[in-house]
Formats: sequence, structure tokens, C-alpha cells
Amino acid sequence: LGARFYAGSVRALRHGSANMDVLIAMGTSAAYFYSLAAVVRKWFEPERNDVQFFETSAMLITFVAMGKWLEALAKGKTSEAIQKLMELQPEAAVVLEFDAEGR
Repeated sequence: LGARFYAGSVRALRHGSANMDVLIAMGTSAAYFYSLAAVVRKWFEPERNDVQFFETSAMLITFVAMGKWLEALAKGKTSEAIQKLMELQPEAAVVLEFDAEGR
């Protein structure tokens, strides 16, 4: 599920730009690797009680993926609505021309 964000961030960085995929990849990676370091530290120092954020990575990717899905759904409905409006367009029109007096 999250692989497309990481692939998109690599492509963006290769082109010298940063986009939403880079932001998602950085945020989820930071949360994951911080939590991994906290777990490793806990092995060596059992008295430590560092907070772990493994679920944050999964939730960020899930929320963004769900947002993109909802956006695509909305765009599809908008396209349908525009198509239906275009079908309402009349095939012919009557042009009325008025003179200077409004007749």
C-alpha cells in the first residue's frame, strides 16, 4: 500500500523536486526508524520507556491513500455531472437582434 509513495518520492527526488510523496515517505520513515531505535534501546536499557510510533506510519499511509481514493471518486462524479450538463445543451438556438430602440 505504501510502496507507491516511496517509489513516487524516489522519482521526484531524482528529478530534483519534492512533492507530497516525499513528505509522506519522510514522515513515515522517521516514525518507523525512531520506533525501531526505541525498541533496540529497550533491549540494552530495560529501564527506558521510550514511546514508539509504529502505528503512526501505517495510519499516515492509510489516511493519505484513503484521501486519494476519495479524491478520485469525487473527480469521477464531477466528470459524470459535467457530461450530463453537456447533454442538456440544446442543438439549435434562436438569435434575437434588437435595433437601437430595443425592438
